[in-house]
Amino acid sequence: EVDQTGAVLAGPIRVPEQMHRAVAEFEGQDTIAVLMRNAEILENAGDYRLALNILRNVLIRKPDDVNALERMGRCLKEVGRYDEALKCYRALARTGKRLEAQINVAEIYYLSERDELALASYREVLKNVIEDQDRLFEIYKNVGNIHVRSGDLDAAQEFYDKAYTIRPDSDVLMVNYGTLEIQRENLGEAVQRFRRAVE
Repeated sequence: EVDQTGAVLAGPIRVPEQMHRAVAEFEGQDTIAVLMRNAEILENAGDYRLALNILRNVLIRKPDDVNALERMGRCLKEVGRYDEALKCYRALARTGKRLEAQINVAEIYYLSERDELALASYREVLKNVIEDQDRLFEIYKNVGNIHVRSGDLDAAQEFYDKAYTIRPDSDVLMVNYGTLEIQRENLGEAVQRFRRAVE
């Protein structure tokens, strides 16, 4: 409100009943659903740090929220906070999404170059039927990369070949094959692989 001199005054005084009604209306909304929508928008926009702040708020209210744990693990992974992401995925495994959590744990170990743990985790994962072909491709490719890093080139070839049967047009996989051929000192074959990747 504005008085006769033009000065801005405080808004109208709210009676206690109005205040209680306003608070009740706010609390009547599904706060967690609103927070999760906001976190999703931020994550999709690549603002992982702000999304993490919201997700922490959700998990304080509801520590076993599967969607919040999963989303928080993804955001932590994106910002390179792998140890914290592992905690989320381990908690997720306890809530019932065991296979998905195992795959994410293996991927975190892989990204943080803890190759022995990653390989052991991927072996456990591969004991299951994985219907998501994109996910299976990534697993085979990552296991191949781990074998290249350890110098087991035959095992790397085996897993790259498995990945190739799923996605033969992958440029990333062609680069990996090229790197494998460089390790074997087959430079001509490496060049052919890299050309295919460019194509």
